[in-house]
Amino acid sequence: MIIEVPNPKVVIAGSGMSSGGRVVHHERHYLPDPNNTLLLTGYQSVGTPGRLIQEGVKTVRITGEDVVVRAKVVTISGYSGHKDSDGLIGFVEDTEDTVEESVE
Repeated sequence: MIIEVPNPKVVIAGSGMSSGGRVVHHERHYLPDPNNTLLLTGYQSVGTPGRLIQEGVKTVRITGEDVVVRAKVVTISGYSGHKDSDGLIGFVEDTEDTVEESVE
């Protein structure tokens, strides 16, 4: 259903997530659009797609296809890639009135 929502998108990929799982498919669909953002959290191992993207490659091979990287790539260090959805929601739920939408 995510693909039916219009861009821009923010794809969050923790350590190792760019190597397998759902995030790979989101990256394949959303990396070519410069209006999207890939947010890398946690350590990206040397030689992995996540590290290559983090290092600024212009194309990356995803599921056997070369994908152009035009999306903004942002790295946040110090976050764990482990699931804590309740904690994340608690962290951001009171920011709606203080976070400003930025359209570039």
